[in-house]
Amino acid sequence: YRGSYYLYENGQDYPYLKTSKFIEHILKKYKYPHIYTAGTSKGGTCAILYGLKYGADHIFSGACQYRIGNWLNVPEHIDILNKMKGREDTRLFVEKLNSFMPNIVNSVGKTNSTIHLVYSKREHTYEDHIIELVQDLHKNNIPVVEYECFFDNHNDVGYAFVPYVTNW
Repeated sequence: YRGSYYLYENGQDYPYLKTSKFIEHILKKYKYPHIYTAGTSKGGTCAILYGLKYGADHIFSGACQYRIGNWLNVPEHIDILNKMKGREDTRLFVEKLNSFMPNIVNSVGKTNSTIHLVYSKREHTYEDHIIELVQDLHKNNIPVVEYECFFDNHNDVGYAFVPYVTNW
């Protein structure tokens, strides 16, 4: 189902497990000397998640969600949340999703990964997600490069993200 963040479907974490196994298979098979992850919005969240999990050199994330449950527990995303949670209690599942990314960031330990965050303070993910993410990254000594852009609509992040990554 679209939008599962590669985490859950019908209350089960098999998308997360399958994605992790696939990435591990590729990394083991090809032994890349450098790993980069990139994405915007939910893709930016996944870039951080899997980038930290697998020690990516650079992680590029645009206007991502840090508290995934809060992002999904609104009318325009409720179908995604319902498909992800299955029969699980909504409140408990939202709490589970809200703690997922902070648990990753707060447990990663020493890392050589650098996270590049592309965002706009004029767009709502800044207040709702980016501020806390940056605080946790600093608290955990995870290198972060902040690139502030100027867009109002969440869907416009790509206009800033693509040039940043391309010119980096």
